[in-house]
Amino acid sequence: MSKKEIQQAKRNAWKKFCSKANSPYGTPFKSTKTANPLSVIFNILGNSLTENAKAFAGKILQKLYPEAAGEQTDISFTPSYSEESFSRIEIDNILKRFPKSKAPGFEGIDSVIVSNIHTNFPELLTTIMNKCLVLKKFPTPFETGLIFLFHKKRKEKNSINSYRPISLLQILGKLLEKQLLQGGNFTLNKQNVLHPHHFGFREGKSINYARRKLLDVIEDAKKREHYVIIISLDIQGAFDNLKYGIIRK
Repeated sequence: MSKKEIQQAKRNAWKKFCSKANSPYGTPFKSTKTANPLSVIFNILGNSLTENAKAFAGKILQKLYPEAAGEQTDISFTPSYSEESFSRIEIDNILKRFPKSKAPGFEGIDSVIVSNIHTNFPELLTTIMNKCLVLKKFPTPFETGLIFLFHKKRKEKNSINSYRPISLLQILGKLLEKQLLQGGNFTLNKQNVLHPHHFGFREGKSINYARRKLLDVIEDAKKREHYVIIISLDIQGAFDNLKYGIIRK
């Protein structure tokens, strides 16, 4: 039996198990509940019972993203590529690639619902996306997400930095982001802006390409009887502590 078949069998067994539950907070809930209760996070941050949810969320944000906590959420953008309108076909292709099993954002609308809306009312989404492009605005509601904290394995449980925040964003925000990303990548590739050895977060590139390039350099040096020095840098929390204002400039 292949690994894929084993995973599918597990999913089917779990769905069958959950479908027979009388209460959502019964055995299925208890079997998946984390061993580290949310109260531990409250204690870490010194939360008082009188503090509201927004203030507590602000504390978490300040601890996890100290550089980004005070930034404005209303984002303007100026595309560097020609501002051609988004087409229905573009939206169709992007929605087809969205995973249907992904959890929705706070509005509860998943990709299946959005795809059905676009199929029946294609001009609706096309108009909304193009309006954002004309106004050069990424609507703040599109950025609002549900944040879940997951404890990192083998990390100290009494440190807020040991919890990985997962954000469930709105599908409409993801759709707009994908369209902007496609336009940006097209410009970068057309103008040959990126270095040929830039392998991260690029379509058609992967760690395998970087590994192959490194091995080629090593093999070439060995043939010439030269030494090879490799410097590997790992910045702790690099993505989390990135100053996004620099990127916008």
